Amino acid sequence: MIDVIHRRAGDLHSLIVRLLDVAGARSGHIRLRRQRFDLAAVARSAVDSAVDRRPPVTVDLNTPAEVMIDGDAERVRDAVDELLRNALTWAPDDSVVGVTVHADPHTAVLAVSNTGARVPAEEHARIFDLFYRTPDTHQQGIPGHGLGLTLARAIVEQHGGAITVSEPDEAATTFTVRLPAR
Repeated sequence: MIDVIHRRAGDLHSLIVRLLDVAGARSGHIRLRRQRFDLAAVARSAVDSAVDRRPPVTVDLNTPAEVMIDGDAERVRDAVDELLRNALTWAPDDSVVGVTVHADPHTAVLAVSNTGARVPAEEHARIFDLFYRTPDTHQQGIPGHGLGLTLARAIVEQHGGAITVSEPDEAATTFTVRLPAR
């Protein structure tokens, strides 16, 4: 019983920390530690950490050697982790989750895609809302609280960027993050 209580207390602590993180990011109260960093290295590190989370799914990374941008590398890593966690949750067994990074002189782009269930068009406007979970998450018993995509969006917007999701008729569900290079 003590082990269960300890585990549940840890779960509640994690939830509270995430709620505070979302609230702080959305209100702009979390200050960014801006510096020049390599988005490609952040993506590689996130993929390396995520690979062990879901062994029947392969994560394919496609990135140039370096994509330098200005921002808070730790916060951007949090957003990438959330997008990867989401993609791995929805990816069917024996499928591939794709992570790509590329840039032009003005914009760095990171995309995370999977071939699992598509986000229905009527839910596109809500998937980044705080606590929103699609009906599929409830029907399939997928755990979560509806915080991950909200946090990812808040972090991206705090960096002056934008995050979008692909249309449901595309072959894969792709979340695309566009960040200013400077």
